[in-house]
Amino acid sequence: MIQPGSVAVATNPVPDAPTVIDIGIGEIIGWTVTIVVAAFLAYVVYRAMERPRLRLVETSGGMRALPRDVVLYAVSIPFLILTWILFFWVILLLADNQLDALGLIVLPASIVVAARVLAHLNSRVAHEVAKIVPLTIITLIILGGQIRDDASFNRIFEQLEPINVTWPALVFVLLVDYALTAGWYWIYVRWWAPNAAARRERRDDRPRTG
Repeated sequence: MIQPGSVAVATNPVPDAPTVIDIGIGEIIGWTVTIVVAAFLAYVVYRAMERPRLRLVETSGGMRALPRDVVLYAVSIPFLILTWILFFWVILLLADNQLDALGLIVLPASIVVAARVLAHLNSRVAHEVAKIVPLTIITLIILGGQIRDDASFNRIFEQLEPINVTWPALVFVLLVDYALTAGWYWIYVRWWAPNAAARRERRDDRPRTG
């Protein structure tokens, strides 16, 4: 209590001193390595997804797929698809986002299937999709600077237990590339492209009047 005749003196609390954060060479090197590795992995993935995987060689009859290349494609494509899906799954799992376990299963598979469909329909669009999606995800992680905490990881893995990927879904994801490649090879490579070239030759050989 203030006594009569006394003078009240207002005192301001002394602010706490700011915490000093030292930035060392280790932080710079760590982020540099992270960005380089992430960008390289994203580049490898999108370059692999953006084009048909069946190798063609030029023969006297036109572009053809040799038997050994067909076998190599048939054996390798399921492993490639699983690798691409795993890449997106790990990136989305590490990122601090709102996806639940179901989204973490469906979204990576959908990204890969969409990129493979476009790779056989329009290479330019496939290039952009296959490039933008992984680079955008990695950029968001780097700029955000955060990954899921332990509680979020535990919640995701608990949600994964009752989820069952059906055989039709698994077969579709792994084998859809076979159907796309077969259609691309027999319709575009063997039929449409030669006929289009023949039409251009006939048009160029047509005598011009005037």
